[in-house]
Amino acid sequence: MKTFKRILLAMIPALLFVSCGETNPDDPDNGGNGGNGGKDKTVIRVVEALPLYELAADKDTALISFSATLDEKDADWTISTSADWCKVEPASGTGLGEVSIIVADNPTTNERKADIVIKSGKKEQTLKVSQSLYAGALPDEPWFSKSYIERTDREKAGFRGPVKSWCEVTYTTYHKYFYDEAGHLVKEEYHDTSNNSVEVRWVHTYDAQGRRIKSEQSYGSEVQGGRVFTYEYNNPGKLVATNAFNWIEYEDGWINGKDFPMSVWKDLSAIHYVDDSPGYYERSDIAFEFQSDGSLTMTETYNRERDGSNPNVSVYHIVYENGLPVSCPDSKVAVTYDDKGLPATLSVEDGAKTWTFLGHPRVLLAATMKEPKAQGLVACFWANYSYNSNGDKTRFERAYFSADQVYNDYFGKYFYDSYGNWIQRNETTEPAFQHGQHFTDTIKREIEYY
Repeated sequence: MKTFKRILLAMIPALLFVSCGETNPDDPDNGGNGGNGGKDKTVIRVVEALPLYELAADKDTALISFSATLDEKDADWTISTSADWCKVEPASGTGLGEVSIIVADNPTTNERKADIVIKSGKKEQTLKVSQSLYAGALPDEPWFSKSYIERTDREKAGFRGPVKSWCEVTYTTYHKYFYDEAGHLVKEEYHDTSNNSVEVRWVHTYDAQGRRIKSEQSYGSEVQGGRVFTYEYNNPGKLVATNAFNWIEYEDGWINGKDFPMSVWKDLSAIHYVDDSPGYYERSDIAFEFQSDGSLTMTETYNRERDGSNPNVSVYHIVYENGLPVSCPDSKVAVTYDDKGLPATLSVEDGAKTWTFLGHPRVLLAATMKEPKAQGLVACFWANYSYNSNGDKTRFERAYFSADQVYNDYFGKYFYDSYGNWIQRNETTEPAFQHGQHFTDTIKREIEYY
């Protein structure tokens, strides 16, 4: 899906003059504005934000302003471009000009550049236009046809190419993710640039079959305590829902660094969790056992006592169809799938909250969320999501406080690297507590490759 974006660049006045020369007042090339005492005083003043206008890979528009004058009177001007894919409207005028630079979709795997030339009399001014490569033009990767659950962590995160690490570095705090060459997520870090430290670190280890067998958390420079997960695999060929309440994680978090990862693991039979931090202890053991009818029984034993003397046991039953988890009556969760095994809908608490998902070959995307009986001060009644053809978010529309009080975030002007992963985007957000006031940021993403 491509959206037409009209970007009005923040404009900082800069007077750009071209040197004047002696001319014949009757010279027809002298702006066509009559005599001027023998001197060509035509001036083109261009108001611009940057020496280079950067436009997005999808069809995009930038607005430029300039004026052409002769003896402080309006002068005629023309404007043209050096490339067929870049157009200007209007192409001519007098005095003050407001011209749209319009670029078509970039179907190539290269950045494109063009010159915009403004002429008035014998004077001219050249502006540079650059358009990001279009990731949608890149060929599909082999893993696009694989089941989402069968993909590596890197593939589930939607990255093309041999990504080694990535992070968004725009804000004071950020997460950084590391993959091995096979695509397993091996480390996650929470950085705080205000004190130049890593506040939280997760390290994941894998067996010879590429299955995660341990996840360890540490805080700052501490190595003692922290949380530890260990995993067992004695359900060969089975797809195991790891959470009875929701096996599609729709809230942003540590898992793969994506909004909508699936918490369904192949072959898993048990998860053991312990937090043995100084002065604190808790333990949880979850066993996954399939029944003769194909359903899954999940038994969780939770204890805050180190000697295990006061266990709290919870049992959940998950219904399966065609080898996939479809519902958990105990937690009132239900999921449907498309023909590729990707989630199509998610219903929580008998339909009190529903999600609709989009099929996409690269990433798992949400289309809508509805919660007609939303409760709480900032509960979300509904949300709609829009994406470009590469699966990157272009709009987030939602309603807080009431079903009719609508807020919008816009994610535009994506810039991609040669692998087709975005490395910069413009983001305009409308906070829930400041209705009508938007904040714009340029989000930069650093990606390291093998």
